[in-house]
Amino acid sequence: MQRIKVLFTGIGAMLLLVIIAISPVLLSKWNDSRILAQVIVEKINEKDILSMHTSKLSTEEKIKLLYDYNSEIQNYVCIKQLIKSKEDYNKIRENIVQEIKELQNLQIIPIVDLDETYENNTFNTVTYAKATDPESCVVLIQATFISEEGYLEIWIDGNDNKIYKYHFINYVFKKENIKSGAALSKKGIVAYGVDYLGLSKDEVFEHCTIEKDIDHTYAGIIYL
Repeated sequence: MQRIKVLFTGIGAMLLLVIIAISPVLLSKWNDSRILAQVIVEKINEKDILSMHTSKLSTEEKIKLLYDYNSEIQNYVCIKQLIKSKEDYNKIRENIVQEIKELQNLQIIPIVDLDETYENNTFNTVTYAKATDPESCVVLIQATFISEEGYLEIWIDGNDNKIYKYHFINYVFKKENIKSGAALSKKGIVAYGVDYLGLSKDEVFEHCTIEKDIDHTYAGIIYL
């Protein structure tokens, strides 16, 4: 019994020495990551809104990064910027209108005319990036519009303008809007994920969703 106690005491002492030995290395790595993350934040904040921060990732890799961000937030940085320029507003709005028309042509979302009655409520850029690699990032533009007919929230990719989230709340229950609703079957999800985003079918059912009710439509990836 005495020998077992001595053995465990020895093992405990060795583990303590190992922990003491590697602690400076771990603290150094943590501090380096923290400093690097701050550098990334400064680099992204220096970018003009319209030029955006360039990502080297594919669509599949961007969606995976968003999933990882929600799972392991300590390994990533998130930077939010308010878009104030009227010129930026107009350019982004043009891109959104074009992408909405593409989704409507694919019969993924109902017909909503984003005309002058819809006022720009807020425009923000939200950049998710790896703390050790600023080009491994997702730059999203969050835009909201409001009118007497409804409220629309859109998240688009700041680099290629693809819609990652479309959420429309209908204030006026027009029959034509209800009849032209999004395809809620597997076909509708495949149209969004494969035909629009360019994902594989396996990735579509893992990452994408479409929901439609009498008063709202949601289409997008599930991490926003």
